Amino acid sequence: MTSFKSDYKEKTLIVIIITTLVRIVMSLITDITAQEAYYSSFALFPELSSFDQPPMIGWLIQLTTNNFALNSPLFLRLGALICGILTSWVIFITGRRFFFSCIWFLFCSHIQYIILFWHLHKYICHTGIPFYTFLSPHLLFYI
Repeated sequence: MTSFKSDYKEKTLIVIIITTLVRIVMSLITDITAQEAYYSSFALFPELSSFDQPPMIGWLIQLTTNNFALNSPLFLRLGALICGILTSWVIFITGRRFFFSCIWFLFCSHIQYIILFWHLHKYICHTGIPFYTFLSPHLLFYI
């Protein structure tokens, strides 16, 4: 018999996997947006800083496209997909330390669905994604 904690751990993983698969399908069937094309220019010409945007999204695009050897919208968005998975999991682990797993399962589910449906109307890759990914472990170790 599984414990209460591990039951929600498995459910959280299932929600993250399902929404990630849906986001992968979305990445395959939609073209890149103007905003994503702009961010891909950060990967083409990497810098330590930029006037209007942080460079981390460009570095992620450069890493996941292997310097544009893998030229596909999926690989352009792969860094953002991975960051979304990591952020959701760390948020679940952080909340599980202080409250019931059930509450944080629901919270992570809502985060995944918000990300999923928000991206249907907006671009899939943006500069805030690496920020949230690196902010969430800080909360884990700070709290």
